[in-house]
Amino acid sequence: MKVLFLVPEPFFVIRGSSVTVRAWIRTLTEAGHKVDMICHPEGRDEDLGAATVRRTWSCAGSLLLRDLCMFFVAAAMCIRTRYDVIHALNQSAVSAVLLKRLFKLRVVYDLDLDPAEVFGDGAWLTRGLRSAAAGRLERSVLKRADAVVVSSATRAERARAAGAVAKVEEIDDPPYDCPMGENRDGGVQLRQELGIGTAPVVLYTGSFADSQQMDLLLRAARLVHDQQPEVRFLMAGEKTAEIPRLARLAATLDIADRCILTGLKSMGQISALLAAASVLVSPRLRPSRTFSKLFTYMLSNRVIVATRMADQARVLDSGCAILTLPQPDELAGGILRALDEPLLSRGLAREAWSRAAAEHTMASFKHRVRGFYQQLAAGEKTSA
Repeated sequence: MKVLFLVPEPFFVIRGSSVTVRAWIRTLTEAGHKVDMICHPEGRDEDLGAATVRRTWSCAGSLLLRDLCMFFVAAAMCIRTRYDVIHALNQSAVSAVLLKRLFKLRVVYDLDLDPAEVFGDGAWLTRGLRSAAAGRLERSVLKRADAVVVSSATRAERARAAGAVAKVEEIDDPPYDCPMGENRDGGVQLRQELGIGTAPVVLYTGSFADSQQMDLLLRAARLVHDQQPEVRFLMAGEKTAEIPRLARLAATLDIADRCILTGLKSMGQISALLAAASVLVSPRLRPSRTFSKLFTYMLSNRVIVATRMADQARVLDSGCAILTLPQPDELAGGILRALDEPLLSRGLAREAWSRAAAEHTMASFKHRVRGFYQQLAAGEKTSA
Protein backbone atom coordinates (compact mmCIF):
# COMPACT_ATOMS: atom_id res chain seq x y z
CA MET A 1 0.00 0.00 0.00
CA LYS A 2 0.93 3.66 -0.37
CA VAL A 3 0.92 5.33 3.03
CA LEU A 4 1.16 9.02 3.91
CA PHE A 5 2.36 9.55 7.49
CA LEU A 6 1.43 12.86 9.15
CA VAL A 7 3.64 13.73 12.13
CA PRO A 8 2.76 17.16 13.62
CA GLU A 9 6.00 17.61 15.54
CA PRO A 10 9.77 17.89 15.01
CA PHE A 11 11.43 14.75 13.66
CA PHE A 12 13.85 13.21 14.46
CA VAL A 13 14.44 13.99 18.13
CA ILE A 14 15.36 11.43 20.79
CA ARG A 15 12.06 11.05 22.59
CA GLY A 16 9.27 8.51 22.67
CA SER A 17 6.99 9.73 19.89
CA SER A 18 9.86 10.17 17.38
CA VAL A 19 11.26 6.76 18.28
CA THR A 20 7.86 5.17 17.77
CA VAL A 21 7.18 6.93 14.46
CA ARG A 22 10.59 5.87 13.17
CA ALA A 23 9.87 2.26 14.14
CA TRP A 24 6.45 2.33 12.44
CA ILE A 25 7.89 3.72 9.20
CA ARG A 26 10.86 1.38 9.10
CA THR A 27 8.60 -1.59 9.75
CA LEU A 28 6.18 -0.62 6.98
CA THR A 29 8.93 -0.05 4.42
CA GLU A 30 10.54 -3.37 5.33
CA ALA A 31 7.16 -5.01 4.70
CA GLY A 32 7.04 -3.54 1.18
CA HIS A 33 4.72 -0.57 1.70
CA LYS A 34 5.57 2.77 0.09
CA VAL A 35 5.71 5.41 2.82
CA ASP A 36 5.97 9.20 2.61
CA MET A 37 6.13 11.30 5.79
CA ILE A 38 5.33 14.96 6.51
CA CYS A 39 6.69 16.53 9.70
CA HIS A 40 7.65 19.91 11.15
CA PRO A 41 10.85 21.53 9.86
CA GLU A 42 12.80 21.06 13.12
CA GLY A 43 14.73 17.89 13.88
CA ARG A 44 17.65 15.95 12.52
CA ASP A 45 17.84 13.75 9.42
CA GLU A 46 17.30 10.06 10.13
CA ASP A 47 17.63 6.88 8.10
CA LEU A 48 14.09 5.69 7.29
CA GLY A 49 14.96 3.13 4.67
CA ALA A 50 12.97 3.60 1.47
CA ALA A 51 10.62 6.17 3.02
CA THR A 52 10.74 9.82 1.95
CA VAL A 53 10.48 12.80 4.31
CA ARG A 54 8.84 16.11 3.48
CA ARG A 55 9.15 18.90 6.03
CA THR A 56 6.58 21.69 6.23
CA TRP A 57 7.49 25.31 5.75
CA SER A 58 9.40 26.99 8.53
CA CYS A 59 6.75 29.20 10.10
CA ALA A 60 6.73 30.67 13.56
CA GLY A 61 3.37 30.92 15.22
CA SER A 62 0.62 28.93 16.80
CA LEU A 63 0.10 25.19 16.60
CA LEU A 64 -2.97 25.87 14.45
CA LEU A 65 -0.85 27.65 11.85
CA ARG A 66 1.57 24.74 11.76
CA ASP A 67 -1.33 22.31 11.32
CA LEU A 68 -2.67 24.37 8.42
CA CYS A 69 0.75 24.22 6.77
CA MET A 70 0.75 20.45 7.17
CA PHE A 71 -2.74 20.18 5.66
CA PHE A 72 -1.77 22.10 2.50
CA VAL A 73 1.46 20.13 2.05
CA ALA A 74 -0.47 16.87 2.51
CA ALA A 75 -3.16 17.96 0.03
CA ALA A 76 -0.51 18.75 -2.58
CA MET A 77 1.08 15.34 -2.07
CA CYS A 78 -2.30 13.60 -2.35
CA ILE A 79 -2.86 15.33 -5.70
CA ARG A 80 0.45 13.94 -6.98
CA THR A 81 0.18 10.46 -5.45
CA ARG A 82 -2.87 8.23 -5.01
CA TYR A 83 -2.39 7.09 -1.40
CA ASP A 84 -4.29 4.18 0.08
CA VAL A 85 -3.92 5.25 3.72
CA ILE A 86 -3.15 8.37 5.73
CA HIS A 87 -1.61 7.44 9.09
CA ALA A 88 -2.15 10.56 11.22
CA LEU A 89 -0.60 11.23 14.61
CA ASN A 90 -2.62 13.19 17.17
CA GLN A 91 -4.21 16.44 15.91
CA SER A 92 -3.09 15.84 12.31
CA ALA A 93 -6.01 13.39 12.12
CA VAL A 94 -8.29 16.43 11.64
CA SER A 95 -6.49 17.17 8.37
CA ALA A 96 -6.58 13.46 7.51
CA VAL A 97 -10.37 13.14 7.71
CA LEU A 98 -10.75 16.23 5.51
CA LEU A 99 -8.39 14.70 2.96
CA LYS A 100 -10.33 11.44 3.20
CA ARG A 101 -13.43 13.15 1.84
CA LEU A 102 -11.48 14.86 -0.93
CA PHE A 103 -9.38 11.91 -2.11
CA LYS A 104 -11.40 8.82 -1.06
CA LEU A 105 -8.67 7.20 1.01
CA ARG A 106 -8.55 5.54 4.42
CA VAL A 107 -7.48 7.10 7.70
CA VAL A 108 -5.60 5.55 10.61
CA TYR A 109 -5.83 7.77 13.68
CA ASP A 110 -2.74 7.24 15.85
CA LEU A 111 -4.04 8.48 19.20
CA ASP A 112 -0.91 9.22 21.20
CA LEU A 113 -1.90 12.25 23.31
CA ASP A 114 -5.13 13.58 24.76
CA PRO A 115 -6.22 16.95 23.32
CA ALA A 116 -5.59 18.54 26.73
CA GLU A 117 -1.94 17.42 26.50
CA VAL A 118 -1.55 18.97 23.03
CA PHE A 119 -3.36 22.24 23.75
CA GLY A 120 -2.84 22.51 27.50
CA ASP A 121 -0.03 25.05 27.39
CA GLY A 122 -0.51 28.77 27.02
CA ALA A 123 -2.65 31.40 28.70
CA TRP A 124 -4.96 29.95 31.35
CA LEU A 125 -7.86 32.10 30.11
CA THR A 126 -8.04 30.36 26.72
CA ARG A 127 -6.61 26.98 27.67
CA GLY A 128 -9.95 25.44 28.65
CA LEU A 129 -11.70 26.74 25.54
CA ARG A 130 -9.00 25.37 23.25
CA SER A 131 -9.00 22.01 25.02
CA ALA A 132 -12.80 21.77 24.78
CA ALA A 133 -12.74 22.60 21.06
CA ALA A 134 -9.98 20.05 20.52
CA GLY A 135 -12.03 17.44 22.37
CA ARG A 136 -15.01 18.02 20.07
CA LEU A 137 -12.78 17.75 17.00
CA GLU A 138 -11.31 14.53 18.34
CA ARG A 139 -14.75 12.97 18.83
CA SER A 140 -15.58 13.90 15.24
CA VAL A 141 -12.34 12.29 14.02
CA LEU A 142 -12.98 9.11 16.02
CA LYS A 143 -16.33 8.70 14.26
CA ARG A 144 -14.76 9.09 10.81
CA ALA A 145 -11.45 7.25 11.08
CA ASP A 146 -11.20 3.80 9.50
CA ALA A 147 -8.94 2.53 12.30
CA VAL A 148 -7.66 3.86 15.60
CA VAL A 149 -4.26 2.91 17.04
CA VAL A 150 -3.42 3.45 20.72
CA SER A 151 -0.50 2.45 22.91
CA SER A 152 -2.38 1.70 26.13
CA ALA A 153 -5.62 0.21 27.40
CA THR A 154 -6.48 3.53 29.06
CA ARG A 155 -6.44 5.36 25.73
CA ALA A 156 -8.34 2.51 24.09
CA GLU A 157 -11.14 2.85 26.63
CA ARG A 158 -11.20 6.61 26.19
CA ALA A 159 -11.38 6.29 22.40
CA ARG A 160 -14.33 3.90 22.63
CA ALA A 161 -16.07 6.11 25.17
CA ALA A 162 -15.59 9.13 22.91
CA GLY A 163 -17.43 7.40 20.08
CA ALA A 164 -14.85 5.57 17.98
CA VAL A 165 -16.74 3.70 15.25
CA ALA A 166 -13.77 1.80 13.82
CA LYS A 167 -11.86 -0.96 15.52
CA VAL A 168 -9.46 0.32 18.19
CA GLU A 169 -6.13 -1.49 17.92
CA GLU A 170 -3.76 -1.50 20.89
CA ILE A 171 -0.10 -1.69 19.86
CA ASP A 172 2.57 -1.06 22.48
CA ASP A 173 5.35 1.36 21.68
CA PRO A 174 8.70 -0.25 20.85
CA PRO A 175 11.85 0.06 22.95
CA TYR A 176 14.56 2.36 21.64
CA ASP A 177 16.15 0.85 18.55
CA CYS A 178 19.70 0.67 19.90
CA PRO A 179 21.99 -2.20 20.97
CA MET A 180 20.54 -3.56 24.21
CA GLY A 181 23.39 -5.84 25.23
CA GLU A 182 25.69 -4.88 28.08
CA ASN A 183 27.88 -2.14 26.59
CA ARG A 184 30.57 -2.38 29.26
CA ASP A 185 33.28 -0.69 27.20
CA GLY A 186 30.98 2.18 26.30
CA GLY A 187 29.93 2.59 29.92
CA VAL A 188 33.53 2.63 31.18
CA GLN A 189 34.55 5.13 28.49
CA LEU A 190 31.60 7.39 29.30
CA ARG A 191 32.44 7.36 33.01
CA GLN A 192 36.03 8.32 32.18
CA GLU A 193 34.93 11.14 29.87
CA LEU A 194 32.60 12.57 32.51
CA GLY A 195 35.03 12.11 35.39
CA ILE A 196 32.63 9.88 37.32
CA GLY A 197 35.08 7.09 38.09
CA THR A 198 33.45 4.28 40.06
CA ALA A 199 30.84 6.41 41.87
CA PRO A 200 27.19 5.23 41.87
CA VAL A 201 25.27 6.88 39.02
CA VAL A 202 21.56 7.71 38.94
CA LEU A 203 20.54 8.17 35.29
CA TYR A 204 17.66 10.15 33.80
CA THR A 205 17.06 10.24 30.05
CA GLY A 206 14.29 12.18 28.34
CA SER A 207 13.10 15.71 27.75
CA PHE A 208 14.21 18.61 29.93
CA ALA A 209 11.12 20.59 28.91
CA ASP A 210 8.91 19.43 31.79
CA SER A 211 10.23 21.85 34.41
CA GLN A 212 8.19 20.42 37.29
CA GLN A 213 9.51 16.93 36.64
CA MET A 214 13.12 18.09 36.51
CA ASP A 215 12.70 20.24 39.63
CA LEU A 216 11.37 17.16 41.44
CA LEU A 217 14.42 15.14 40.40
CA LEU A 218 16.92 17.80 41.41
CA ARG A 219 15.29 18.32 44.80
CA ALA A 220 15.36 14.56 45.33
CA ALA A 221 19.04 14.60 44.32
CA ARG A 222 19.72 17.12 47.10
CA LEU A 223 18.19 14.73 49.66
CA VAL A 224 20.15 11.76 48.29
CA HIS A 225 23.33 13.85 48.52
CA ASP A 226 22.68 14.44 52.23
CA GLN A 227 22.80 10.67 52.81
CA GLN A 228 25.28 9.54 50.15
CA PRO A 229 27.36 12.48 48.85
CA GLU A 230 29.36 10.25 46.49
CA VAL A 231 26.33 9.57 44.25
CA ARG A 232 26.31 11.30 40.84
CA PHE A 233 23.16 12.27 38.95
CA LEU A 234 23.55 12.03 35.17
CA MET A 235 20.74 13.71 33.22
CA ALA A 236 20.82 13.34 29.43
CA GLY A 237 18.04 14.67 27.28
CA GLU A 238 16.51 16.77 24.54
CA LYS A 239 15.48 20.43 24.91
CA THR A 240 19.01 21.42 25.87
CA ALA A 241 17.97 25.09 26.03
CA GLU A 242 16.64 24.21 29.50
CA ILE A 243 20.07 23.14 30.78
CA PRO A 244 21.17 26.60 32.04
CA ARG A 245 18.03 26.92 34.18
CA LEU A 246 18.50 23.44 35.60
CA ALA A 247 22.19 24.14 36.26
CA ARG A 248 21.21 27.27 38.22
CA LEU A 249 18.75 25.24 40.31
CA ALA A 250 21.43 22.61 40.98
CA ALA A 251 23.80 25.39 42.10
CA THR A 252 21.12 26.85 44.36
CA LEU A 253 20.67 23.40 45.93
CA ASP A 254 24.47 23.15 46.31
CA ILE A 255 24.71 19.97 44.21
CA ALA A 256 26.14 21.40 40.99
CA ASP A 257 29.25 19.23 41.32
CA ARG A 258 27.09 16.12 41.70
CA CYS A 259 24.78 16.71 38.69
CA ILE A 260 25.84 16.28 35.08
CA LEU A 261 23.47 17.79 32.52
CA THR A 262 24.10 16.90 28.89
CA GLY A 263 22.29 16.57 25.59
CA LEU A 264 21.45 13.27 23.93
CA LYS A 265 23.64 13.23 20.84
CA SER A 266 22.51 9.97 19.22
CA MET A 267 20.53 6.80 19.79
CA GLY A 268 23.81 4.88 19.95
CA GLN A 269 24.80 6.89 23.03
CA ILE A 270 21.90 5.44 25.03
CA SER A 271 23.42 1.97 25.45
CA ALA A 272 26.59 3.51 26.92
CA LEU A 273 24.51 5.65 29.29
CA LEU A 274 22.56 2.62 30.49
CA ALA A 275 25.76 0.63 31.01
CA ALA A 276 27.24 3.46 33.09
CA ALA A 277 24.16 3.69 35.34
CA SER A 278 23.58 2.11 38.73
CA VAL A 279 19.94 3.23 39.00
CA LEU A 280 17.47 4.44 36.34
CA VAL A 281 14.90 7.04 37.33
CA SER A 282 11.60 8.10 35.72
CA PRO A 283 10.10 10.98 37.74
CA ARG A 284 6.85 11.57 35.84
CA LEU A 285 4.33 14.02 37.29
CA ARG A 286 1.61 13.78 34.64
CA PRO A 287 0.46 11.28 32.01
CA SER A 288 2.74 11.14 28.99
CA ARG A 289 4.06 8.74 26.41
CA THR A 290 6.83 6.99 28.30
CA PHE A 291 6.55 3.42 27.08
CA SER A 292 9.50 3.41 24.67
CA LYS A 293 11.79 4.70 27.39
CA LEU A 294 10.35 2.38 30.04
CA PHE A 295 10.70 -0.70 27.84
CA THR A 296 14.29 0.32 27.10
CA TYR A 297 14.94 0.77 30.81
CA MET A 298 13.45 -2.66 31.51
CA LEU A 299 15.67 -4.32 28.91
CA SER A 300 18.81 -2.68 30.34
CA ASN A 301 19.03 -4.97 33.39
CA ARG A 302 19.22 -1.96 35.71
CA VAL A 303 16.91 -1.24 38.65
CA ILE A 304 14.20 1.35 37.93
CA VAL A 305 12.86 3.95 40.38
CA ALA A 306 9.68 5.58 39.08
CA THR A 307 6.82 7.71 40.35
CA ARG A 308 3.37 6.15 40.62
CA MET A 309 1.67 7.52 37.50
CA ALA A 310 -1.14 5.71 35.69
CA ASP A 311 0.80 5.30 32.44
CA GLN A 312 3.93 4.03 34.21
CA ALA A 313 1.91 1.75 36.49
CA ARG A 314 0.62 -0.05 33.42
CA VAL A 315 4.04 -1.61 32.80
CA LEU A 316 5.75 -1.20 36.18
CA ASP A 317 4.72 -2.56 39.55
CA SER A 318 6.44 -3.38 42.83
CA GLY A 319 7.54 -6.73 41.42
CA CYS A 320 9.87 -5.17 38.85
CA ALA A 321 10.59 -1.61 40.02
CA ILE A 322 10.66 0.69 43.04
CA LEU A 323 7.62 2.96 42.84
CA THR A 324 7.27 6.15 44.87
CA LEU A 325 4.94 9.08 45.33
CA PRO A 326 5.83 12.12 43.17
CA GLN A 327 7.46 14.03 46.03
CA PRO A 328 11.18 14.82 46.53
CA ASP A 329 11.53 12.91 49.81
CA GLU A 330 9.69 9.87 48.45
CA LEU A 331 11.70 9.79 45.22
CA ALA A 332 14.93 10.22 47.17
CA GLY A 333 13.93 7.38 49.49
CA GLY A 334 13.35 5.10 46.51
CA ILE A 335 16.75 5.94 45.01
CA LEU A 336 18.50 5.36 48.33
CA ARG A 337 16.73 2.03 48.72
CA ALA A 338 17.90 0.96 45.26
CA LEU A 339 21.48 1.87 46.16
CA ASP A 340 21.43 0.38 49.68
CA GLU A 341 19.78 -2.95 48.82
CA PRO A 342 21.74 -4.49 45.91
CA LEU A 343 20.05 -7.90 46.18
CA LEU A 344 16.61 -6.30 45.88
CA SER A 345 17.81 -4.14 42.98
CA ARG A 346 19.23 -7.10 41.06
CA GLY A 347 16.04 -9.10 41.56
CA LEU A 348 13.82 -6.25 40.37
CA ALA A 349 16.07 -5.64 37.36
CA ARG A 350 15.96 -9.31 36.35
CA GLU A 351 12.17 -9.39 36.61
CA ALA A 352 11.82 -6.19 34.57
CA TRP A 353 14.09 -7.63 31.88
CA SER A 354 12.13 -10.88 31.81
CA ARG A 355 8.80 -9.10 31.33
CA ALA A 356 10.08 -6.77 28.63
CA ALA A 357 11.92 -9.54 26.77
CA ALA A 358 8.71 -11.58 26.68
CA GLU A 359 6.34 -8.89 25.43
CA HIS A 360 8.00 -5.57 24.58
CA THR A 361 10.83 -6.15 22.13
CA MET A 362 11.32 -4.54 18.74
CA ALA A 363 10.52 -7.90 17.12
CA SER A 364 7.14 -8.14 18.86
CA PHE A 365 6.34 -4.55 17.88
CA LYS A 366 7.14 -5.21 14.22
CA HIS A 367 4.99 -8.35 14.25
CA ARG A 368 1.96 -6.39 15.54
CA VAL A 369 2.44 -3.54 13.05
CA ARG A 370 2.75 -5.88 10.08
CA GLY A 371 -0.36 -7.76 11.18
CA PHE A 372 -2.33 -4.54 11.61
CA TYR A 373 -1.49 -3.29 8.12
CA GLN A 374 -2.17 -6.70 6.62
CA GLN A 375 -5.68 -6.44 8.06
CA LEU A 376 -6.01 -2.95 6.59
CA ALA A 377 -4.93 -4.18 3.17
CA ALA A 378 -7.32 -7.14 3.31
CA GLY A 379 -10.20 -4.87 4.26
CA GLU A 380 -9.37 -2.54 1.41
CA LYS A 381 -9.37 -5.37 -1.11
CA THR A 382 -12.64 -6.73 0.24
CA SER A 383 -14.39 -3.38 -0.07
CA ALA A 384 -13.05 -2.66 -3.56
